[in-house]
Amino acid sequence: TQSTWGVADGQERRERRMGRFDDEEHSSSFIDNDFRINRQSIRGEPIELLTNAIMLRPDSHMGFGVGYFYQVDFSPNVENRRMRTALVKQCKDQLGGQCILYDGGSAIFTNKDLGDGYEFEVTTRENTQINIVLRSKKLIYPGCQGEFKRIIGVLMKRALTELKLELYGRHYYDPCSPIRMKDGFELWPGFVTGVNAYESGMLLIVDQTFKLAHTRSVLDEMNTFMNQGGTQDGIVKEFVGKTVVTKYNNKKYRIDDIDFTKKASFTFERRRGDPISFADYIKEHYEMEVRDKNQPMLVSMPKPRDQKRGMTEPIMLIPECCVVTGISDDLRNNVHFMREMAQFTRSGPTQRAQSIMKLVTNMRENQNILAHFNFWGLDFDRSLVKLQGVRLHAPEIHFKQPVSYNEQSADFQQALRNCKFRTFIRVNKYVVMLSARDSQNAQRLVQEGFPKVAGGFGMEFGDCTPVSMNGNRPDDFLRELLGMSQHLDGYSLIVAILPDSRVDRYNIIKKFCYVQNPIASQCVLNKTLNNPKGFLSVVSKLVLQINVKLGGEPWMTPLPVRNTMIVGLDVHHLGKGTRGGSMVGIVSSTNEQATAFLSRVIDNRSTSGDTRQAEETGIALGQYAANAVNEWKRVNGSVPANIIWFRDGVGEGELAKVHDSEVKDVLQAIESVADGATIGLIYIVVSKRINHRFFLPGRELTNPPPGTVVFDTITKKNRYDFFLAPQSSRQGTVTPTHYNAIANENTSISHGDLMQTAYSMCYTYYNWTGAIRVPSVCQYAHKLAFLAGTNLETQEPHGAMSRSLFYL
Repeated sequence: TQSTWGVADGQERRERRMGRFDDEEHSSSFIDNDFRINRQSIRGEPIELLTNAIMLRPDSHMGFGVGYFYQVDFSPNVENRRMRTALVKQCKDQLGGQCILYDGGSAIFTNKDLGDGYEFEVTTRENTQINIVLRSKKLIYPGCQGEFKRIIGVLMKRALTELKLELYGRHYYDPCSPIRMKDGFELWPGFVTGVNAYESGMLLIVDQTFKLAHTRSVLDEMNTFMNQGGTQDGIVKEFVGKTVVTKYNNKKYRIDDIDFTKKASFTFERRRGDPISFADYIKEHYEMEVRDKNQPMLVSMPKPRDQKRGMTEPIMLIPECCVVTGISDDLRNNVHFMREMAQFTRSGPTQRAQSIMKLVTNMRENQNILAHFNFWGLDFDRSLVKLQGVRLHAPEIHFKQPVSYNEQSADFQQALRNCKFRTFIRVNKYVVMLSARDSQNAQRLVQEGFPKVAGGFGMEFGDCTPVSMNGNRPDDFLRELLGMSQHLDGYSLIVAILPDSRVDRYNIIKKFCYVQNPIASQCVLNKTLNNPKGFLSVVSKLVLQINVKLGGEPWMTPLPVRNTMIVGLDVHHLGKGTRGGSMVGIVSSTNEQATAFLSRVIDNRSTSGDTRQAEETGIALGQYAANAVNEWKRVNGSVPANIIWFRDGVGEGELAKVHDSEVKDVLQAIESVADGATIGLIYIVVSKRINHRFFLPGRELTNPPPGTVVFDTITKKNRYDFFLAPQSSRQGTVTPTHYNAIANENTSISHGDLMQTAYSMCYTYYNWTGAIRVPSVCQYAHKLAFLAGTNLETQEPHGAMSRSLFYL
């Protein structure tokens, strides 16, 4: 029998859609309604800033309605959406004018108060009288509710289309103003836009973006490949997995296969039953002539959301009508290409602000765009939003002794050269794996590099056992590793000098050392050791990593919080070829200085094979939170007073799920192991992928200094959130990081101390002698989750490795 969902008529479907607007949107604020950041608790220097935002409606006007939302009913019922739209638009003047919003569905939006039960009649071309009734649903206020979001989405789409920008993926670009590059590539300038309600009012956030496009079609690339001696199997290997954009409607597709048995001249049967060739279909619908009728067809399987709509057949694409988009791994590893692209994409603050204001000016001076925005009570301000931030005090850096460093550049590489590590390790016995051709570099590393560099840091390297390889294949390394597995007692490190960056060889080494036989490992490419001028610099980085992997602490930064455990969590989403889901890295500090850590991996894959199940059930954190508290108690003798939990990798739409599941799990777990004490928890979502930018005003706009924090104006009401820019940048525009505390339970940590802690923790990532964009525990968790999901091939590391940062 057919389900009631499948047989529902148009009226029922429209009523269900109306239900979306009847319910208030789940609030993304989890703090008290009268919450305010305590400015007095923030220690630092006030700083005047600009941000990449334009005021559309000030906060003083946010409490006034901007329009009305009505449900539309037709009698007799009209199923066809285009006909419904045409009938309503016949009477647009009496409904509010040309700026009303109606798309043939169940809802109409206008700024005119028509009352409840407003009726009018229209006549179809067939002289049928249709009675239309508008039933009042609610007054629309500017803000985050679903109705206004829908309105502003339509307004922005129309505005950008009016300016001749084209939608590719989620953003709008100008393919008519390309930036030409070498080797058949070009960059399309574009914009990322977003409108939302903030503390200062309704703001339009605008940022630059670029799309890398091929000037050559997929067919051109395939022909070149074949002319260079390629085969059909080679073409499949080269192109499958890439993303293409169709020239005729700018849609993105992933190439899943190439069908050489079908050609552009082959016919298929349309829905109405008549046959047509692929080439003729493109010509008829898009007026594009396909020249090569004998080319094979690209195959793209429908996405899960398309499959839900009943689309099960593969999508056939003509290579001549597609271009490859995005950056391949080969291009990403091409230093010259990336440097050329960076010249255009890394815009400085002045250039970026000028580009943003040019777009806004074009929208403001377009009378049609302006009329539609004014209709809904919105207007474009003539300048970027001004705000005040604070520059936090630069963290102190303590090696064996405190050091001074360039606070303006947030970098202490120079200080590292003359300092001993805070705590250092003696490497009593270690193994060096090498091939015959790498013996010279290996000898230099062991006899010269390690002793000279390690001594300066306070470390010592003892006896070395060289293992010479008969070959460089992954199986050769595995054979040697298995052979030495029974003889590693007393050894603390395996150093592998690799001939190239082959992934399967690297994975074999890491799985052996981190899953099967717990021992620290350090891999280095032979070519990296070849440069005589940079040799000691390379060895310095190796020694630093080795010291950390064995439990040493190179440096620390004093934190303003006491007896506080700091946790980082990040998620690595698994790709195809797995059961779906993700691997989760959790790293928690075990001492008050936050220099020693417990590292654990959660296998968050679905056991049923359903990817959605693994993603939607959230992450069960209770056991791991309890383990972290117990480890702190083991090291320090008592439970921590507070926990600051930095959670990376969460989108805005996932906040409620994280709050309702993860935070709840953590609170229950820490209470169960608290020994009667009260452990406070601040659970913070950390977001790097944001579109906000800050500029320091002056004769020329510049980047704000490291440590700049912003906590009002462009933050949202009733949220405990702030933006922090911890880094310095010589090229381009600094991107801040957003922190959103979705839970603050039983803590007395001041707002200023939390901001300073987040900033200071950006300086304790032991792979970089300076500030990074996120607190170090987040980056450690990211590295751990990535290692488990890729190099360890979803296997969890051995428990004996959990008290070291073995994954650096």
